[in-house]
Amino acid sequence: MAITVAISNQKGGCGKTTTSIELSNNLAVNKIKTLLIDFDPQHSSTNALQVRLQRDTTTAYEFVTQHAEARVKISEYLDFIPSANTLQNITSMNDLSSPEMLREALMNIEHEYDVILIDCPPLITQLTHNCYTAADHLLIPIYPGTFSIEGLAQLKEELVRIRKMYNPDLDILGFFLTNVDKNTNAEKDLINDAAYCEEHLESKRFDTIIYHSTCVNDAQKARKPLAIFRPKAKVTIAYEQLINEIKDRLYI
Repeated sequence: MAITVAISNQKGGCGKTTTSIELSNNLAVNKIKTLLIDFDPQHSSTNALQVRLQRDTTTAYEFVTQHAEARVKISEYLDFIPSANTLQNITSMNDLSSPEMLREALMNIEHEYDVILIDCPPLITQLTHNCYTAADHLLIPIYPGTFSIEGLAQLKEELVRIRKMYNPDLDILGFFLTNVDKNTNAEKDLINDAAYCEEHLESKRFDTIIYHSTCVNDAQKARKPLAIFRPKAKVTIAYEQLINEIKDRLYI
């Protein structure tokens, strides 16, 4: 049975999509059968993987509402389910079972994979509830400007609710710092705040810090994983170190 990891933070621009792309590409290169799901209506992962959305494209919306086949073959070991604006429709559904829609849809195909990654939307909505209900683990990227006590409290509250109502085994795999300016007071403050986060969330920070690099934006514009766009860049090497830490915690 696949290990399912939701990559989530309440705010956008914190590296969720970059992490999703880099992690899924790394797993596939290492012949670990992987499924990446873009569950964000802004469809950043879909754009990054250059999946063109046509009128008849089957997306994550049809996958969860109709259990339709929506997978796109990216490489031998990587499949992908694209997103589209229609995914927003789930947030207006009143069906009490809707937080379990993604989990139920995945039951049909999860046996085909070693790892399933979910690129979550930035806000806490019915879409996020679906991601958390379907996941075994939660991976949290944090960067300067999104780390706040209020956001942390909201995440903790949401986890307690999801565990109580839908997914008692949901685990926080860990969190990591991203887009950090090196050797600044902001870096020191962020690391100090991270110690509080470890205590409050009862989860460990990954040792690797992803420092700010224009290479990330350049790779996004080129729509290529960092490992392919610039394999020897410092930020690429840092992501590889982070991914090795993640794989160690997942025992893969």
